[in-house]
Amino acid sequence: MAAITLVVPILAGKAEAHARFCQAILTTRRDEHTRSRRNLGIVRERAWAQHLPDGSTGILMRVEGPGATDFQQAQVRSADPYDLWFLQQAREINGDSYYDEPKAPEPGYDINTNAPDQHREISYLVPVPDDCVDAWWEWTRDLEGTQRMELLMSRERARIHRETVWMVQLPNLKAAAYYMQGASALDELQKLFLSHDPFDRAFSTRAREIYRVDVTEEASLMPPTLRFAWDADSPSVQQRMPAY
Repeated sequence: MAAITLVVPILAGKAEAHARFCQAILTTRRDEHTRSRRNLGIVRERAWAQHLPDGSTGILMRVEGPGATDFQQAQVRSADPYDLWFLQQAREINGDSYYDEPKAPEPGYDINTNAPDQHREISYLVPVPDDCVDAWWEWTRDLEGTQRMELLMSRERARIHRETVWMVQLPNLKAAAYYMQGASALDELQKLFLSHDPFDRAFSTRAREIYRVDVTEEASLMPPTLRFAWDADSPSVQQRMPAY
């Protein structure tokens, strides 16, 4: 199934507007949201919000379905009043970045253990210091290439069935954007960083060096919060509305 994950900022001063936007999708405009997504060929949608060290907030929005790869352009072409409202809100809250033509991201690596579909999932951002960007690309090329089999075995042990990472540019920083599926992806990832397996220990050490955070500490991962979830076969939108 086609899928994309969009990463966009919340503009300064727009956090409350974003909360109101999500609230409307969850409640008063829920039926319109369902009709819109079905018309656009979307069958699953998730949005996570994550606070970043520079004080900003990033939104990771994942859509899946036959229409996923053309999702933004189809919205722009649409004359549906809901789609027009959604895009107006997105421009005000996320800026023009939402309208950027999506480019297929060049992943640092993309692995799939071919386990049965697991929809316990998470998407999150880890800032990459400017002077570590080249090292990040070198590391992820090794993980995608010569270390791929060890990476697959590591993630099988951690019950992580799908993991994709790519680089994104946000207004004030670069970040590695992760999407993971698994039994309990973020919890298992933290356990992995405490593993005594030689590959896991080397992975953890390199992550510390590049991200300059202690990946064994829960707070260092800056866990995101699921803002809403929508599925075509269960269109009631799930609500997750933390305070900003």
